[in-house]
Amino acid sequence: MYKSNYVKFLCLGLLSISISCSSDDNSVIEKTNELKPDDQIEALIQPTSFYLVNEGWFGHENGSINGIDSDLNINYRIFENTNPGLELGVTTQFATAYGQHYFAVSKMENRLVMMDKKFKSQAILTDIGGDGRSFTGINENKAYISTSKGISVLDISANQIHLVKTISGYNKEVGTLIYRNHYVYAATMDGLLIIDSQTDEIVADTKERVNQLTIDRQGNIWAGTANTLRKYDTSLAVDQQIAASISYDTSTAPIPSSAGAWNAGSLSSSSKHDILYWTSGKNIVSFDITTANINNSFYTLGTDADDVKLSFYGAGLRVDPVSDDLVLMVKRENYGINGSYNWAQIVSNTGVKKKEIFIAGGTQNPSNGHYWFPAIPLFQDNNAPQITLNQIGLKLDETKTIELERSIIDQDNPQKLIEVSLENVDPTFASIELVAGKLQIKALQKAGKSTFTIKANSNGKITTKQIDLFVK
Repeated sequence: MYKSNYVKFLCLGLLSISISCSSDDNSVIEKTNELKPDDQIEALIQPTSFYLVNEGWFGHENGSINGIDSDLNINYRIFENTNPGLELGVTTQFATAYGQHYFAVSKMENRLVMMDKKFKSQAILTDIGGDGRSFTGINENKAYISTSKGISVLDISANQIHLVKTISGYNKEVGTLIYRNHYVYAATMDGLLIIDSQTDEIVADTKERVNQLTIDRQGNIWAGTANTLRKYDTSLAVDQQIAASISYDTSTAPIPSSAGAWNAGSLSSSSKHDILYWTSGKNIVSFDITTANINNSFYTLGTDADDVKLSFYGAGLRVDPVSDDLVLMVKRENYGINGSYNWAQIVSNTGVKKKEIFIAGGTQNPSNGHYWFPAIPLFQDNNAPQITLNQIGLKLDETKTIELERSIIDQDNPQKLIEVSLENVDPTFASIELVAGKLQIKALQKAGKSTFTIKANSNGKITTKQIDLFVK
């Protein structure tokens, strides 16, 4: 008798639990005592080296890449040693990391080379519509490359590169390209071109000559001329960006042109602070974005150990995205045998020289130097974006705004440069929108659980995550 009643009681209890847990209403939420907390931020994957991309000794050898590790050991000619029988193009002037690859752009021959992160060649293009200049990724499948004759559209999917088409409307030299918020900004001697990356159409032209171009950590575009820096707020519509652009006088520290015998230019931004840098003569100039203060002599090149004057070469400098140090490419002033004396200098963000590395690798001078003709520093991009958010809870009719700056991070790329989008949004229990980097969620008058997906693209590295949404 006792056993029979116990079994009946147990069965009724299990039935009750089954009915409760399969409910689609408030009782589902009531069983959730608290939301799952955000994930802990993953540790930074430290870089093991940085690289110096060299244009090469014209008439003698093609472009090359040298690596400098954290102990200042130099690994010479990485690409050739990794890919026997292959070379970069002639006069390599630009290289960058995007996604899982490095891309090196040269003026002639192997004009675009796609490499994996161990510098193993993945694909090579000899025809890109002109002589190579700059490259920018747009998403995991698409990129632009600038040339001496305009801008070409590339398919970079599946570890391959295919030339899709050339953008109409401009067929002269285009320099630096920067992608931001569905638009590509292109430096030309005739003005700043703004291209819609979804239609591949030029939608604006400032008609103001641009010597150099960069993007700061807040996502603003900076166009430099000989006497001005002009700031474009990319959070605005394109016509408003141009109308509301702000100009700063830099006539005391001219920003040189890199057109013609093109190089990537020195204008660069810190990824940690609101500071821009560029070379002007023998000086590095710093520009404080917040105060608009210009320091014309942030750092000045001197002489080498033999009291020979030094000068910048190629792009001149870039800022390490992890350490915030400046990496300088320095040689003896003038040409002839002086071109075979090359150094990499590491300068802190306070203007103090921390390290100096002589780049040997040859027999052209008594110090075993070589005619590298350095073009641009290249940095590893080891960290993918991390989405720490897991769940969101709201009450009926509640509205909530979530700052994604606190929930999506990349340890070696500024958060505001991460492109975020939403996918697979279930509107059953709440409306969800992405507005100016913020999630805006409005609960409806029905309780329950739904999901949506956040996609983060940080310099071509993609992370997606399904987020649970509870309304009760």
